Amino acid sequence: MGDTIKLLAMDLGASSGRVMLGLYDGNTLRIEEIHRFANTPVYVGGHLYWDVLKLFHEMKKGIQRAYRAHGKLRSLSVDTWGVDYGFIDKRGMLLYSPHHYRDRRMGSHRLGLEALLPPREQFSITGIQPSLINTVYQLFADFQDNDSLLEVADTILMMPDLFHYLFSGITAAESTIWSTSGLMDAVSGEVSTEVFSRLNIPVV
Repeated sequence: MGDTIKLLAMDLGASSGRVMLGLYDGNTLRIEEIHRFANTPVYVGGHLYWDVLKLFHEMKKGIQRAYRAHGKLRSLSVDTWGVDYGFIDKRGMLLYSPHHYRDRRMGSHRLGLEALLPPREQFSITGIQPSLINTVYQLFADFQDNDSLLEVADTILMMPDLFHYLFSGITAAESTIWSTSGLMDAVSGEVSTEVFSRLNIPVV
């Protein structure tokens, strides 16, 4: 397998994760499951969070197992569910574990958000069906509950982009995962400055 290309895929779902290795010899693609693990959210202080460091640890275990079994890998990538995200501060550190989309903090801020950005207009601008789990509701709730985030948060990374950052130190915003957020303009495919402006959240 000297010329075999080895690509690692991290597939994270709402309750479990797996690390899959793709082996391509120029003619045939073979898929091998390397590692499987649970994805269990945790309650802290009445809120529901993803155990992001545990997930990162499990993915690294998968990399180690793949390397021991097959040698040097060409690349890796992470795929996750949509809508959730993490905050990176000005030092490049994760501020806290990302909230789970089933956390209840959004409920008390729904009317406030929809007064500024009614559901019909959300759909018109973003093409996304309004829902409390959407990133736009979560982000609005975060800034309403903790206005210090405006001072300390530097970057928002959706979940796959967050894991890519933890692996590489490089921040990037991949468009298909951002399309789940309710924060993108459906026509331009860019971040909607209209949404951010309506909700009084700065865009950097």
